[in-house]
Amino acid sequence: MRSKELSKQKILRNDPGVLGGRVLGRVLERGPAGLGWDWGSGLLGHALAGQEADRKGCLRFLRSWVDRHLAAGTPISDSGGIPWKLGVGTAVLGLWRERSAPRYDRRVREMLAYAAGVPRFAGGLVASKADRPEVWVDSLMTLCPFLARAGAEGISSTGGSEALEQLALHAGALQDPSSGLWYHAANVKSGRQLGQLWSRGNGWAIFGMVETLELFPDVPESATVRRVLRRTVDGLLAAQSVDGSWHTVLDRPETFVETSGQAMLVHGLAKAARIGVLPARLVRRAREAAWRGWIPLSGHVSDSGEVTGTSIGTAALDLGHYASRPTASWPVWGPAAVLLAAGELARPD
Repeated sequence: MRSKELSKQKILRNDPGVLGGRVLGRVLERGPAGLGWDWGSGLLGHALAGQEADRKGCLRFLRSWVDRHLAAGTPISDSGGIPWKLGVGTAVLGLWRERSAPRYDRRVREMLAYAAGVPRFAGGLVASKADRPEVWVDSLMTLCPFLARAGAEGISSTGGSEALEQLALHAGALQDPSSGLWYHAANVKSGRQLGQLWSRGNGWAIFGMVETLELFPDVPESATVRRVLRRTVDGLLAAQSVDGSWHTVLDRPETFVETSGQAMLVHGLAKAARIGVLPARLVRRAREAAWRGWIPLSGHVSDSGEVTGTSIGTAALDLGHYASRPTASWPVWGPAAVLLAAGELARPD
């Protein structure tokens, strides 16, 4: 049910189906040439694999992008963020489901083998960096949806439980117990949290949770993640501004509103409300918060489908670093996040 607080005029002017269609058209027009083999491109691949509009065009885009990297032998490993290239995995799984081609099956199994060999700390928490004892929230966007989808497809017998385990372990390291929001990173040896309560990082966290819980909502391991999700949603509702926006540092309203973080939070709240993993007291509030968040987000989509206001790569540093990050129209995770948000809100009630 769309929020009754939104006027019919606002809904029509900011219709997610219309604006999502513009963004999709612009993405397909740009084409996959030059698209990397990394977490940002993987998020776009994930969004395109789930599109209902122009299904043939999206599949052509995905095949061209994935096949180019398979032919070039682009590696899975990434010393900059050990599990982060696995973010392309759900797009490859989407092609595997459509075509069952040996090249896609082979790459999925290589990715699963790589995921199994990623270094872990005591207790099983996946390491995010090769040279530092750190865990980053970004891994929840890359690793967990891939493992969960592989488990749901029957390619991995343990993918679902592994994804849920990592979500719970990351929450223990990164979720602020008082606000329910997530820090960007943590030093596992010292236990010190790093960076800020970053909107895009919280978007990664809720994305990992809803994508995994959608596939494994009722297994025993999901109970912990559902509690973590509930605390996250409570925190995001408290942090949302009156106009529907979230600031790039969630507890610092003097910082700017960053497009990809805003979009990932809209998507995560709307999907959490839809898939039946929230308590009744939060379902309506989460859905309405997503719709309120869509209004300022929609202002970042131009008539030609360009998405503005997405910050470039961001490190886990001090407040000034987050507050001063440059923005542009084609860090690929910007349109990817808007497509995810628009697609979720445009679903039939």
